[in-house]
Amino acid sequence: MRLRVLIIVAALAPLVLPSPANAQSVGMSCSQAVATYERSGRITVTTRSGTTLPIYDGVPVSKKSTLRCPQVAIQVQATDNKRCVVAYKCGPRSHGGR
Repeated sequence: MRLRVLIIVAALAPLVLPSPANAQSVGMSCSQAVATYERSGRITVTTRSGTTLPIYDGVPVSKKSTLRCPQVAIQVQATDNKRCVVAYKCGPRSHGGR
């Protein structure tokens, strides 16, 4: 019986325990959030309603120069910066003033 409980706990642990890939930006400094995104390619944020959302749609700050398009910053809230830029993505292209 104890072995079964241990096996079940071991199987569920990755689903319950936080991992670096699921790191919450709000508990980090901006430099920690940037480093987490650089390392894992994602970070999670909590919305005002309490929903947790993953952020992974972007190029890390260190690779910003590789984008060949108008750039839009991806920002998260960190302990020391409410608008911490962790990545960039391509934004809308202008159409000559239309």
